[in-house]
Amino acid sequence: MSSPIQGAEWGIGGRWPRRMFDIFLLVSSLVSGLGALTVLWPHSPLSAVWSVKETEYHQLLRVRTVAGGGFAILSVVLASTIVGWLRRRRWAWFLESGILFINLVSGVLRIVMTQQWSGAIGVLVEGLIVVWVTSRPVRLHYGLRTHTTNDARPSGAANGVRLRR
Repeated sequence: MSSPIQGAEWGIGGRWPRRMFDIFLLVSSLVSGLGALTVLWPHSPLSAVWSVKETEYHQLLRVRTVAGGGFAILSVVLASTIVGWLRRRRWAWFLESGILFINLVSGVLRIVMTQQWSGAIGVLVEGLIVVWVTSRPVRLHYGLRTHTTNDARPSGAANGVRLRR
């Protein structure tokens, strides 16, 4: 009898890691939507979520329209990505990979420029998510070709058969 954790459901391209990532995308969309609401309508009861990062909140309020609009657009893009991700659309894989990569690079740059290591754990987690999303099983799940050494060979050459010209 095998353990319920073993097998394809828990593997790198399995159902459970994908479901956890679905939840991650949904939460990201909701959080960016909440960010848009709190920046566009400041000092509402929802603004209490910024108590952890009050300095950043006041900086965003200086450019309220741009920041709030950016959060709103991000929320819509993430919500659209969730739909495409669940339907296994290639564009959703590319979009999500790009968003994750940009977020990873910005986190690394923030650490390098400010010398504040408080975001290092977030960068590590983001890096692990990027590695997972770009892994071969996940790419195959979304119908993306994976490049192997045999892809570039003509038919028959992969088996050591010499082709005549």
